[in-house]
Amino acid sequence: PAARFASTDRPIWPDTQAGHIPGAVSWPWLNNLTTDYKLRPVEELRAALQKAVDHRPAADLIFTCGSGVTACHNIAALEHVGLGVAPLYVGAFSQWCALQRAKSGSQ
Repeated sequence: PAARFASTDRPIWPDTQAGHIPGAVSWPWLNNLTTDYKLRPVEELRAALQKAVDHRPAADLIFTCGSGVTACHNIAALEHVGLGVAPLYVGAFSQWCALQRAKSGSQ
């Protein structure tokens, strides 16, 4: 995920470009888990999520990912630790790429 977010990995079809939506913050869903794949302790996870989103409230956040699937784990984690519920941009990076392509008139 880090290489894709940083634009150092090739785009995954149907994305026409590498990278991320401007203003996005990378928080891979595995950051919510311990090394044995259990949720991190609530206080620890809350502090990490608050730092990742610069202490912005859930109402100011929109979660997304490459296809819209793994971001749901982050939304659930945010609610689990008591930070509220944030919406999901269902179209995700793939739709955002398509919209950018349509705006520029390129294929």
